[in-house]
Amino acid sequence: MNRPLNNAVFFLLAALSIAPPAPLQAQHTVTLRNGDRLSGTLKRIDGPTWVFAYGGEDVSLPVAEVTGLASSAPIGVRLDDGTIDAVTIAPAPGGLLLTLSTGTRTVTPAQLAAVGSATDLDALVPLQIGLFSPIARFWVANLAFGFSDKSGNSRARGLSTTMDIERRTTRDRVTLGFGLIRASSQSESGSFETTVSKSYGTLRLDVFVNSRVFLFGATRQERDRFQDIALRSTYNVGLGFQAVAKRETDLNFSVAGGVRRENFISAGVKTVMVASMASKIRHDFGPAVLLWQVDFSPQVKDLADYRLVSDASMTAPLFVGIGFRVGVLTEHTSRPQPGIEKNDLLITTRLTYTIGQ
Repeated sequence: MNRPLNNAVFFLLAALSIAPPAPLQAQHTVTLRNGDRLSGTLKRIDGPTWVFAYGGEDVSLPVAEVTGLASSAPIGVRLDDGTIDAVTIAPAPGGLLLTLSTGTRTVTPAQLAAVGSATDLDALVPLQIGLFSPIARFWVANLAFGFSDKSGNSRARGLSTTMDIERRTTRDRVTLGFGLIRASSQSESGSFETTVSKSYGTLRLDVFVNSRVFLFGATRQERDRFQDIALRSTYNVGLGFQAVAKRETDLNFSVAGGVRRENFISAGVKTVMVASMASKIRHDFGPAVLLWQVDFSPQVKDLADYRLVSDASMTAPLFVGIGFRVGVLTEHTSRPQPGIEKNDLLITTRLTYTIGQ
């Protein structure tokens, strides 16, 4: 073997032999009221529930069932009185014995308000949540501009632009949306004749009762010359259920009641009481993100008179905040105005730019 190669191998093995081993993740042992013990990692505390990584899965443990906790390495904790420190924890009669930087202290499991890294105690400082603060953590804005291709009530091609803004915390969610489509409509001969538009604005507020259930109020204002709508105003209040709330998947369902008022371009105004059943899912497929909303809203006094709207899009990242989105919007009106078709299909391709999370 070549001598320089022998020397290189020797020094590599020597370096590996004296290099300190990579630190292991801190292990915690939880003792439950029934005597069971679980060894794993206490990931976080969600109010009255501890989320404990055990056997490759996250297990939710009611804090009322926890009688002891031991840590083999320091962890960061925030107590209910605001104390934040890196501590070691051992079982103690009537609670937990914490070894802090200032001494020892015995607390109950319920007095632990948050846990985290012992080397990043700033992350345990509670956030003061305001309408616009902290804006970088709770607000996200998405701008999109591109082209549309419409079929149904009018064969049309043109420009499409949208803006969506969302603020989300653990206790509420505010969503605003704006959009405009301006297209040249074709006659049966195939030549472009008329420039028409479709625009909308939405506002919705969700207030969470707990981690699953939320109350909401929403309004949507839209103008759609394709469907003979000078202004359609919808106002809803209802109840929602957050079925899945994970980083890669967000799924919720809702039911609501409200009022829909339609002012038609041709003539007349129609105001009806409506019900609404809706679902919304956002799912990350690796780099691409699927967003799909479905809304079924029949008239309360006549369920055969309804609107069904499906709005789906897939967005793939291109470069640092810039993405490419393909969208499909399908609208079905069971009893449209005379001369208006029941089904409308809009396909859009857009470049997007996202600011925030």
